[in-house]
Amino acid sequence: MIGTVLVLGSCALIGGIMYVLLTPKDSRNSAFEDGVIVEDETLGIIKGLETSEGIGIFMGIPFSEPPTGAYRWRRPREKSTPLHNEDQGYYDATYARPGCIQNCTLPSPDYVCPAEMSEDCLHLNVYVPSRMLIPNEQGGLVIKPEEKLPVMFWIYGGAFEGGGSNVILYDGRYLAESGDVIVVTVNYRVGPLGFLYQDNGKEDAALGNFGIWDQIESLKWVQKHITKFGGDKDQVTMFGQSAGGQSTMIHLISDYSEPLFHQAIVHSGPFGINFRNTQEAQSLYDTFVQAMDTDCQPNDLDCLRNVPADVITYTEVTIDTISLVNPESITQVFEPWSPTVEGDLIKDDLYTMFIEGKDQSKPMIFGFTKDEGMLFVNEIFLEPISKQTLQAILALQFGDNGTAVLDHLGYDCRGPDCDYRYPMSDATTQWAFTCQSRFVFTESRKTNRNLWWYDFRQVWSFPQFWEPYTACSTLSCHSEELPYVFGLEPLAPGEIQFTDYERILSSKMITYWSNFAKSGNPNLPNNMDIVNWPPLFENPESDDIARQMLIFEQNDIQMKLNDLNGICDFWDNIAGFYRDDSIKLPGGLENIIQAVRQESDIEAV
Repeated sequence: MIGTVLVLGSCALIGGIMYVLLTPKDSRNSAFEDGVIVEDETLGIIKGLETSEGIGIFMGIPFSEPPTGAYRWRRPREKSTPLHNEDQGYYDATYARPGCIQNCTLPSPDYVCPAEMSEDCLHLNVYVPSRMLIPNEQGGLVIKPEEKLPVMFWIYGGAFEGGGSNVILYDGRYLAESGDVIVVTVNYRVGPLGFLYQDNGKEDAALGNFGIWDQIESLKWVQKHITKFGGDKDQVTMFGQSAGGQSTMIHLISDYSEPLFHQAIVHSGPFGINFRNTQEAQSLYDTFVQAMDTDCQPNDLDCLRNVPADVITYTEVTIDTISLVNPESITQVFEPWSPTVEGDLIKDDLYTMFIEGKDQSKPMIFGFTKDEGMLFVNEIFLEPISKQTLQAILALQFGDNGTAVLDHLGYDCRGPDCDYRYPMSDATTQWAFTCQSRFVFTESRKTNRNLWWYDFRQVWSFPQFWEPYTACSTLSCHSEELPYVFGLEPLAPGEIQFTDYERILSSKMITYWSNFAKSGNPNLPNNMDIVNWPPLFENPESDDIARQMLIFEQNDIQMKLNDLNGICDFWDNIAGFYRDDSIKLPGGLENIIQAVRQESDIEAV
């Protein structure tokens, strides 16, 4: 054993010497004269940039070989060879690389959609606080070797169809600087290129979930290389929002992910949206390929791997995925290209795994915005809807319970300007997001004091960023907390200007989130000037559970007993609520589709 270690150590030393000798001297010296330099035994020399605030940024570092050509619809492959080209002598990480191929239709696309896209997109970014940078002898900067900071690993949302790590909203420099942590943001494949499932029984089968495997590969990269960037590989906090929150929950139930991170922050991760099973995913593939303008046979994946990417993205927006939704699992309409429950990476749906206590029980922050549902309602209905419209939708969705749901929502408007999108938003929020989560954790984690719940209610002072979804301009909609978590204001001068309170809110959220990354507790190590945030369950030994939550109220932060209790107690008694595959739709899915496509038709349903 000792001999083996000595041999391996000698090989590593010789390899390092040969790397230095074989690197062109002039280019190596020029790399060290400016920028921020990292030297990694495997990756070689990587050159990042220093911002005007002194923060270190490394952009576009590949963590996988390109998933292109014969490697389309395959798992990512480790990028382990030196990254530099021979002429330059180092890898230039001073500029952003493309996002993954997608059809991005998110609000404020200049801030959340990649400016450039490519199939060769499996890159990540690393953000390093200014205090971790020290001068080298050549006049550039290197990272302190003696100190390691906690790592915050970000996964973007976008319904598994859009998003990217190189967008303004997810720029991690101010979170890293203010929180004194290392921030890593990663790309992963989305849409058909990330989640197509085709089991032809052959070696080249495309078994889906490639976007999740990309995330796992980037987590492996963090374990292998983040120490060179000032990060502690044994203190990794995963955090993500929406589809990124669901991804985080997938990693919390996956054996493959378990050793790669240590705690989690889940923003707006819905337990109420079901993933496809393999039969449903295969049906989507069959219809998708038949609609594609190509000469390839449906089962000929070798041929399909050479189809131009724009043919795939065009088919994505023209295919009628709504008609492929299982009528007994209607929430799939929100995520037509979601992950597949294939029994390996994802053994069962998130609801079942968590409620049966099969998650990893790692420390977790979990929460929602107050008006999660309105963005999704507004995507369907840009204009106000009538009471009759909402009644018909609720009847189709909840059968005999539809009237009780409408009464529960308590929207009593008698004037000419009534807009029943607001109670529809409340129903969507409670059904898909908050109340199912409350039920899951009450059943499965009430004895775990490492769970903190937040409710975000602040409304943007820059409502123009919700165009064209104007119904969100006065609400706290899906993703409303993100500009504050990332401290976005300095990156959007003249377009986003926080109020004085919003600057305080951003500072305190960064404190809570970075505290959690450092200690597994949002109150520590820095509990100065922040409201104490107790775990969700105050007394886990008692049957009388006091569910506590931190509320980011409009212009205030306060802790109080969870006022969702009364709201969610109602839903506990709605048949078929928690598992939407048990809902029997008396009007049929076709009537719901007709309703959401043309409101005037719904009153006749």
